[in-house]
Amino acid sequence: MKSVRGRDRTSVAKFREVLGSEPVRTATGEDMIGMGEVLAGAVTDDFECVMITPFRSDAYRGAEGFSAAWRDWLQPYASFTAQIEDIVERDDLVVFLARQRAVTRHDGVEIENPSASLWRFRDGKLARVEFYLDRAQGLAAAGL
Repeated sequence: MKSVRGRDRTSVAKFREVLGSEPVRTATGEDMIGMGEVLAGAVTDDFECVMITPFRSDAYRGAEGFSAAWRDWLQPYASFTAQIEDIVERDDLVVFLARQRAVTRHDGVEIENPSASLWRFRDGKLARVEFYLDRAQGLAAAGL
């Protein structure tokens, strides 16, 4: 396991090559939905985006599935941001440790949660992204 800060950036370099930019440190819900368009042509034929909570998981296929996953995820919220706290690299895997903040549409309840996402690359393309609501579960899935 290695943190990106001050280290070799091989996996993050792959992220840049595939997505055409550095990882964004703070993303809104609209940013996440729009990323599906950025992914078009940069993902494997069997690409999946999986949204995982401690109680269930939902898989979405293709770059358009990435946007659909985020539209579904954001439905209950009036506002949403995810701030990257750290980036960890392992071979063809980039793990983003984030803090999600949201306000619900119903009653305006503020929610804050530490989370993780795993971005898996294969043959120079993005093969799978897993978004974990439970950070510990995401770290375990990454073998960290």
